[in-house]
Amino acid sequence: INSSSLLKETMNKTIHVNLKPYLKDIKLDTLILWGKNDYTTPLKDGMIMNENIKNSSLIVFESSGHFPYLDETIKFNLIVLSYLDSLEVKNG
Repeated sequence: INSSSLLKETMNKTIHVNLKPYLKDIKLDTLILWGKNDYTTPLKDGMIMNENIKNSSLIVFESSGHFPYLDETIKFNLIVLSYLDSLEVKNG
């Protein structure tokens, strides 16, 4: 709300770009973290990403909105650390 007109214009242009066709090109393991109560970017968007990124996992934070790292910090950190550990084991 308090952002500059330039930032608002940039955000408006950014959010109207359809990046879905590029999701299939992501080949790396991908962890998608999403707040169930995210009304800025709805959960269905995270589900679309998960469906279209071959090696992806979607973790939904039941008590979070747009910022699960703030809403559920401890859970968020534990999930990220566990995921990074699993990559380390997987990749040796």
